[in-house]
Amino acid sequence: MIQVDLHPTDEHVLVLSFKPIPYYLNRVKQILGAKYISAEKTWHIPKSCVEDVEEMFKGEIIWKTPKHVVKNEPAPPLPDYYKEIPKHKIPTTLPLYSFQEFGANFMVWNAINVGFSILADKMGSGKTPTSLGATELMRDLGYIKNKVLVICKKTLKTQWLKEGVLKFTNKTGIVIDGTKAQRKKQWKEAKTKDYIIINYEMLLNDYNEISQYDYDLIIVDEAHKVKSHTTKMNIALSQLAKEKQSYGFILTGTPIMNRPQELYGLFRIFAPDYLGKWTDFVKNYLVVTFNGRYQEQVGIKNIDELQEKTQRYMLRRTEKELGIELPSLTTHNKIIEPTVHQEKLHKIVYEYMAQEREKLSHTKTPQERLQIENKIQGYMQMLLAISDSLELLKMSDSSMAKKLLSHLTETKNTFYTPKIEQLLSDVEDIVESDEKVVIFTSFRRMAEFTKQKLEENGHKVLIIHGQISQEQRDMAKEKFWNDPNYSVLIGTDSMAEGLNLQCAKYLINLDLPWNPAIYGQRVGRIQRIGGHNQIFVYNYLSKDLFDETMWKIIKEKQAIIETFMNYTEEETKALRNI
Repeated sequence: MIQVDLHPTDEHVLVLSFKPIPYYLNRVKQILGAKYISAEKTWHIPKSCVEDVEEMFKGEIIWKTPKHVVKNEPAPPLPDYYKEIPKHKIPTTLPLYSFQEFGANFMVWNAINVGFSILADKMGSGKTPTSLGATELMRDLGYIKNKVLVICKKTLKTQWLKEGVLKFTNKTGIVIDGTKAQRKKQWKEAKTKDYIIINYEMLLNDYNEISQYDYDLIIVDEAHKVKSHTTKMNIALSQLAKEKQSYGFILTGTPIMNRPQELYGLFRIFAPDYLGKWTDFVKNYLVVTFNGRYQEQVGIKNIDELQEKTQRYMLRRTEKELGIELPSLTTHNKIIEPTVHQEKLHKIVYEYMAQEREKLSHTKTPQERLQIENKIQGYMQMLLAISDSLELLKMSDSSMAKKLLSHLTETKNTFYTPKIEQLLSDVEDIVESDEKVVIFTSFRRMAEFTKQKLEENGHKVLIIHGQISQEQRDMAKEKFWNDPNYSVLIGTDSMAEGLNLQCAKYLINLDLPWNPAIYGQRVGRIQRIGGHNQIFVYNYLSKDLFDETMWKIIKEKQAIIETFMNYTEEETKALRNI
């Protein structure tokens, strides 16, 4: 795909970014005035040639600066179909915000007309009460007479029942959990309940039990969990929806995690024919070229068409469209000076990775390529670990970690961790100002190591990661909210979804996740309705190490996601006034 942006300092220049392959290079060179800027690895083209760019790359452009801004044209208005949506009163036991009421009506209107709807509002805007309002409206309108099935992540089931069903409706619900024997008993009890709440894994483990009941509606929460159409969970969910002929509500703040084709997996659950067969989707929307050995996807095409087909059934609003005051966000990238030992090992691993990338250009089969790509992914993980702390290598049992450590002569300061020193200083300031802070890292061992260092400095610290129980997770959240002695909560990305932590004013990323969706989920833990007026996010980036590369990758991927998700200024104004 081609990313097109206005030059940051020269409004008469367009900046084009793309994968440097003949498929794109042969065409960009044909545009008058095209000039390659090696330092930026981008192409500069006179803005006066924007029509040539659009014609040459028709349907393949990601407009980082909106197209109507680049072309000095009026912003397109909101599509007419928004005006067709009724404005029913939403029958929840607690009142909803006006934007949630519109969202509920949008979901019901789409469900009635096409069988499903996707609610992709910004994290923190209350998708759970919105979807429950839509569910109860469908019940009032006579479309729901049987049970409602809620599918979510295991860690969110109790929250769905207590903070969702029991809080916003007068209906009954049950969480299916525990051992096989316990679940068998619960499935019998579910006969008398209105809402049945399960986790994704049960689609595979308890399918027979799930399918014994009729569901007029299936709510799929955090649906990016089943974004790939080839996974067993996606296939099982699609089969269940077809068997029960259920309406569907898909909820996700991140409908696209990395690639637009992930929308295909979401749509096929309740509308398997809407985007056609996978082979047709590839043919219509993906750019695939032969690299001399096998077919390789290198881009996207017919972007406008795909955007138009999917946006009609998907509501995605940020605080601008919602007309609400989510906390204002101040992001500060703190550049951390690494130690010479970190720099040394970073260079060694980077050279290993470069050797594997060179091998990649000579692979003969997809299997070989996959093996090398997995190895490169492992090296990237190692680079992130080195950027965090060399202590992680000491804790690791991997042969690579031991091999790297052999390059060092251990002294008193060999394992000094600059990020921890910065963290101790920042946390001290935050706690002294009587505020709370959430700390994220990609590594469980880094979370535990950081907890240890903070406790050694007198802080009471809570921790959440994937290896603690649901009870421990709930207890940590409860203490963080209600116990003034606990001002620090640290966790891995298993904490990035579902938890409402807006009691915290600060969030610190010790390292960055692999894609912007997870980064957004992290920030979304504290940037929520009912929180502080202003929140602060600190990203710790080790200077000239892999951290800085990760930040650049996140920003580039965000541009792709925003192409499919964002509204124009005119659409934003119209949505506020509906």
